[in-house]
Amino acid sequence: MCERTCYFWCRSAYESTNMVIPPVSNLMNLEHLKLTIFARPYQTLVGWITLIEACPVLQKLTLELICHNMYSLELDGMAEERSNARPLGCLKTLELCGFVGRRIDLEFATHVIANAVALEQVVVDFRMIPCSRIVNPGLDLSKARAMALGEILPPGAKLVVNE
Repeated sequence: MCERTCYFWCRSAYESTNMVIPPVSNLMNLEHLKLTIFARPYQTLVGWITLIEACPVLQKLTLELICHNMYSLELDGMAEERSNARPLGCLKTLELCGFVGRRIDLEFATHVIANAVALEQVVVDFRMIPCSRIVNPGLDLSKARAMALGEILPPGAKLVVNE
């Protein structure tokens, strides 16, 4: 019998910009995927998309991003939308914990939102992950970027913001 919830924890390599996922065997019955990732702001989480696409009945996706925030948020541009993705047919909830509004989390969020055809809600939580001692230097800009996610949600989906 397969597990219904799966947790991944990953610490990034300092030199790499694209994070590579570990090999997985069978995620056909996975309903909740929780990713806890320590990354640098210049890296990308796009490599994790293939893991998400490998979960055909995934209903809830949680991203806990622990991102070093020593750079100004104003230096980060908005994320670019990616193409050639498979639809996430069952995903209902996307949780973004430790959201800062950097390119790394915006790129991931916009990709998931654009491909989640059954999405009901996106939960954005600005509280930092407990093991992170890094504070958000631009909370107002982070909130504005989170609200911008609400503009790209599919009809009927709602944005929930927790401070």
